Amino acid sequence: MLLFTYYYQKGDSEVNQELSRESSLTIRKQNFEDTFFKMLNNLNELLQTTSGSIYLTPEYTIPNNSPSGLEYFGQLRTEFLNWYFLTTNNNDAPSRKISLIKMVGLEKEEEAILNEFNNFYSKFFQKHHDQLGHLYRYIHNVLKF
Repeated sequence: MLLFTYYYQKGDSEVNQELSRESSLTIRKQNFEDTFFKMLNNLNELLQTTSGSIYLTPEYTIPNNSPSGLEYFGQLRTEFLNWYFLTTNNNDAPSRKISLIKMVGLEKEEEAILNEFNNFYSKFFQKHHDQLGHLYRYIHNVLKF
């Protein structure tokens, strides 16, 4: 009877350990999902509440208007495209500069093109860093999680 009890309890102990491991994995998965979806809800709120100024060209210091939410991001995209293709001085438009770089055929053409893109984006980002910086950091944290 003693040996029977020992093996019976040993079997129960192994079953309990396996159940404990499975429940632990389930709890960790649920915690991850809860946190992840809360982060997505926060991101959605952030997108809905973000507002900022829209500028016609990089040279403008007075905003054209100040929408909020998804309308802001739609107009921000339009502003970005306008800045990229049509600035007040067409020679400053990155698309023109990149076309010139390709026509001339510089030795380090790829590096020059990348620098133009970076310079352009830096100008654009400086005007909108308050809104975009916070949003980019939060998206980075969601992806990192």
